[in-house]
Amino acid sequence: MPKPGSSVILLVSGGMDSITAWASLMADYKVKVYPVHILTGQPRNIYEQKSVRYYSTIFSKKYRKHFREPIFISQHSTPPEIRRYYRGDWSKWINPKIIAKNLRREKGNVVVKRKYYFPAFYPIQAIVASQFLELRDAQRLRNIFLTNLPSDSEYNTSQSVTVSSPHFGIQTF
Repeated sequence: MPKPGSSVILLVSGGMDSITAWASLMADYKVKVYPVHILTGQPRNIYEQKSVRYYSTIFSKKYRKHFREPIFISQHSTPPEIRRYYRGDWSKWINPKIIAKNLRREKGNVVVKRKYYFPAFYPIQAIVASQFLELRDAQRLRNIFLTNLPSDSEYNTSQSVTVSSPHFGIQTF
């Protein structure tokens, strides 16, 4: 763990796992947290944004010394150019062999297996935020945290991987 008083980036979805990690990093570990929220373009993201803003208001008062305003970055988890195909009847554009092998019908709809959801590039956006914060705030942030629930890797396989490099320590929390 980073030393108390140091600065970290936390990828914050707005779900209870990342909100709890945000509070814990400030309260228990006494680190300055720069939360990064990804604007995914998914329908539920508006509610996630509201959650981040709501807890931001609370945390700015409760953890004044360690709180930093969230950064909101756009990164569509499924690019809009592709997502338009996902609306409506998938059987009209997906190869029948793929449907037979990988898809199932639910209530008259074709449902894709979760392995076909686009992997998230969120850790890369956290590194971009780190470079931005170094330029803006002269903060050299090299610790990036993200939270995972066991079910996250079923929905988004990229969320089950932790990446590390000599320059960045990306930690699951």
